[in-house]
Amino acid sequence: MFEGFEGGSAAKVEARGERSAARRPYWIIAAHRGGYIEALTVELEGEEDLPIFSFEEEAELFLSLGVSGEGWEVRRSGAGEILSLLHGPHSGVRGVALDPVPECCGCSLVKLLTIDKEEFENTILGTNPVLDFFSNTSLPA
Repeated sequence: MFEGFEGGSAAKVEARGERSAARRPYWIIAAHRGGYIEALTVELEGEEDLPIFSFEEEAELFLSLGVSGEGWEVRRSGAGEILSLLHGPHSGVRGVALDPVPECCGCSLVKLLTIDKEEFENTILGTNPVLDFFSNTSLPA
């Protein structure tokens, strides 16, 4: 977790252990750059979003099909670290792209799956009833 996170939200995530969105693992694509972690961002309509994946395999597929450059790898992350990224080194991103798929056939689906970072934070902290409903709902078997 990033040490310089202000606002105490990371501590709130740890204290709210009953919230599934706060407890569940996420995966990001990141690279180690000079002693810090750089998370991959995606651009849509001139703005940057932080892609976050629900499953490691989705992140690996995205990495293998849609990421150029060296040093990128799939990294397991938690809600606290993601909030730290959004309030620290990636505070300039517009939002979070949930389980994006790589661009194919000149078409991007990232916009369909993007929420602003405040909505994501509210979901993690348990104060967004709409998104919290979806994070606590499972699909039938």
